[in-house]
Amino acid sequence: MTFKAKEVFAISRSTKLFLKSVLYTAIIMTAIGGLLLFTKMPGFKAPVKSSSESSGVLPFSPTDEDRFSLLCTLSKEKNSSPYAYFIIGFDGNEKRISVCRLFKETVLSSEGKPKILLNESFDRGGAKGAAQALNDYFSCDISRYINFTNDSLLSFFDLFDPVVMDVPQSLSQIDRKNDIYIKIDKGRQSMSGILLLDFIACTVWEKGNAQTLYQSAAAITEFLRQNHEALSLTLSSEAESYILSNCDTNISVTDMENRRALISYLPFESGDGIVTLSLDGEFKNEETEFHLDQKSFDLIKGHYAK
Repeated sequence: MTFKAKEVFAISRSTKLFLKSVLYTAIIMTAIGGLLLFTKMPGFKAPVKSSSESSGVLPFSPTDEDRFSLLCTLSKEKNSSPYAYFIIGFDGNEKRISVCRLFKETVLSSEGKPKILLNESFDRGGAKGAAQALNDYFSCDISRYINFTNDSLLSFFDLFDPVVMDVPQSLSQIDRKNDIYIKIDKGRQSMSGILLLDFIACTVWEKGNAQTLYQSAAAITEFLRQNHEALSLTLSSEAESYILSNCDTNISVTDMENRRALISYLPFESGDGIVTLSLDGEFKNEETEFHLDQKSFDLIKGHYAK
């Protein structure tokens, strides 16, 4: 082979290698482009690792023990009887938070038995006594309690962002004897601590007892829903410290630590995940006794049962 023929052969071989590399590159780019196009198609969902999987931590799996109920009482001042009672249930198995309010005059005894009113059970045995009376009557399991005063609940609310709520009617209530001065406009309101406390305390609802119970409980529901991040991620160390230092409670630091995973697991933002119970009944004996109707009794028993 002559020198010129060798040179032509060498050029031809290098040209073939170049063409092959261009071809392979084109094939690879086409494949990548096709994959990208596929991921943009409607309905495509890329697999995403949960934070627990990516961190190597096992996902939370609720047990029967991951169900507890909390009684929150609200008094005008320290060492006075509460004027409002709230039960908040946390249920890991049902993946649900339930909130309801009860009047202080609620009767907690069956027909034919001595009458026990909720506020009487508190006066006799404090929040622990009230919780026990509720447990006995509804066959539920309220194991923890927090006693708030107006001032302590107001300060607690102020640790968090205002709650945005739709107020269904204008509220105006003046009761100088009980130091109540409430004025809230109808419509969408951003309620800071004092406005939220007034909303909870208000009793002049157009639809009477049922609406009074529901709306005040709904305010607590919205507070929990809209501040779920602070509650579920850290339980807000400042809030924890405040409750332990300023409220009468049987909750401990260990309790809070043990419940942290459950609180993070529960769906605070979901419409079905956090519910306000609609309760009703009627006042009797010159407004000194409030008797829940059967539907309300069944609702409480179902949501806070042992």
